[in-house]
Amino acid sequence: MGTMFFVAESMTTSRKEFRSAVECFMRALAPGAPFAAAFMEHSMGYAVGQNQFPACDVSESQVRDSIVGFAGNVETCRMGQPNVLREGYTGMILACGLRDPDTVESRPFGRHHL
Repeated sequence: MGTMFFVAESMTTSRKEFRSAVECFMRALAPGAPFAAAFMEHSMGYAVGQNQFPACDVSESQVRDSIVGFAGNVETCRMGQPNVLREGYTGMILACGLRDPDTVESRPFGRHHL
């Protein structure tokens, strides 16, 4: 089972880099492996002490679109309330599914339909 929590959208403001991070995670999974990934919805970045960190503003449909080419039977759900953990996001998105061996290898690594 593969898990990724608040990584792909919390390391960049670039949607291309976000999609690349999701692709790397999905390609690291064995064919048929179950996965769970969580994302901060519409995050505007975050601060740790005096340091400001980036975030990619993603919606539930953008999360689904970044995964669906690599997995079958993907389920996403939005949960939580805005700004409960910190300011600057609207909720959390959980995506679960199984890596699809038939679709994963059909797209060359690093090539995205943006």
